[in-house]
Amino acid sequence: MKEINFNQSASRSSKVEVTVQIRDGNGNPTGKTKTYGADSCRDVSDWYNKQKTSKKKKRKKKKGS
Repeated sequence: MKEINFNQSASRSSKVEVTVQIRDGNGNPTGKTKTYGADSCRDVSDWYNKQKTSKKKKRKKKKGS
């Protein structure tokens, strides 16, 4: 059986890690998660802000001749 060394695994882990639960259009949980980890808080903040949903722009209908 392989030995577990907690000191070795701690050196490879990131300083900040965020786990976000994915929800559908109605707000119900889907059971899936997204996880992101980085060494700086700034990187995690940028990633989190990119995850926000945005409304699609409506196309203008062309008035045909």
